[in-house]
Amino acid sequence: EAMGVGLPVICSRADGVEQLLGPLAERQVATFGEADAFVRLITAIVCDDSLRRELGAANRQRLAERFSLRAMIEAFERLYLSLDTASGR
Repeated sequence: EAMGVGLPVICSRADGVEQLLGPLAERQVATFGEADAFVRLITAIVCDDSLRRELGAANRQRLAERFSLRAMIEAFERLYLSLDTASGR
């Protein structure tokens, strides 16, 4: 939801998170239990307006390009077409 409205996120490293955030994951993800890492991320984002705007804009763009309804439909269409081709039809 944060990504959809152009905000940065700060979250724990978990399956799928880095894929969702892409190349900017390193600047928004910390390992669970590493409080100092979370503090560094929060401080950087809160104290740096340009970083906050950059991450937010990049998150919104990534979400729109890769995870919007249209992007998901196109991905499924490519998958189905590749399966049809692979089956020899």
